Amino acid sequence: MREVPRVTIAVVPRETVTQVQASLETTVAHTHLPYRLVIVDACYPAKTRRWLDAFAREHDATLLRGDCALTPTESHNAALAVTDTEFVAFLDDNCFVREGWLDALLRCADETGAGVVGPLYGFRTSRRGRETVHVFAGHAHVETVEGRRVLDDGHTHTGEPLDEAAAELTRQPAETVELYCALVRRSVFRDIGPMDEGLLSLREHLDLCMRARDAGFQVWVEPAAQAIFELPIPIPWRDRPYFVFRWSRQQNEQTLAYFADKWDLDREATMTRAWPFVDQTRQLAYHFRTRPFDRAFRKVAGRALGALDRTVEAGVVAYQLRRRARSRGLRVAHAATWLDASAFVTSTSGRRGVTAGTG
Repeated sequence: MREVPRVTIAVVPRETVTQVQASLETTVAHTHLPYRLVIVDACYPAKTRRWLDAFAREHDATLLRGDCALTPTESHNAALAVTDTEFVAFLDDNCFVREGWLDALLRCADETGAGVVGPLYGFRTSRRGRETVHVFAGHAHVETVEGRRVLDDGHTHTGEPLDEAAAELTRQPAETVELYCALVRRSVFRDIGPMDEGLLSLREHLDLCMRARDAGFQVWVEPAAQAIFELPIPIPWRDRPYFVFRWSRQQNEQTLAYFADKWDLDREATMTRAWPFVDQTRQLAYHFRTRPFDRAFRKVAGRALGALDRTVEAGVVAYQLRRRARSRGLRVAHAATWLDASAFVTSTSGRRGVTAGTG
């Protein structure tokens, strides 16, 4: 008798549109436990969509397809709507797992009883680039400083060689993990509800882990599992519009204000701390491959780079919001043999739902 999977792997868009094929191929090659697979397609290019159609048929995956860009929380909730296994393993579409990743995460959850388990996260800027530690054993909790409630969050070992860290680090409890790759018990969502779609671009992993901990679930990290977050620098041209939208100041500002109000944090402190990171991240879209040209451009552009950023961002955001306004929602572009698509017609949010469909 075929073993019933305990885990659904949910692959969702993060910030690019060109890496999903390589990420999925790596995932199926390095995953040997039985699993179900859900893929969320939020406006990938036509060529990629055709490849995903064939991939979903070949690997008996459920493919959800939208006609506009989705926020990370919308994508996660869409995948959850078609998941009924004991665990869901979220993977961003520019995350590359290493051999045995799922076995190690599941073993950690079983042995510790954790509700959320994260791997050792690596980082690289190209497929063959140097791999360093991106995140391990994050912390995230609210403190009162000079009468103001602020979030104290961070992580350790950043920048260390990944293989060296993997050989030295041990399994341990944490306060937060990233959603590049995370194993979550579905009972967590039954207790705390779905991902908060008020968070458009930031802090969704912090919110999930803080709510889970408040509900009595433990968060652990397992370095025997490794997942590499890959962000090509410079950003490929085809990825840049989506990347700018994902990291737009408009979405970031709305998200940070919402997060501060939700957790009763000081708004000014929340905004001030985050701006350098989010603006520097978005402006990666204006780097060029040829280093001398890139330096010359920055020297000539100077302060005009900020004006260019604002102009491009305004155009990209306006275009994406028009598409969202016309959106008909997500549909099931391909239903796996294990999915009863008719059971998932109800909306996962006030704006957009999962509906049955073909093609």
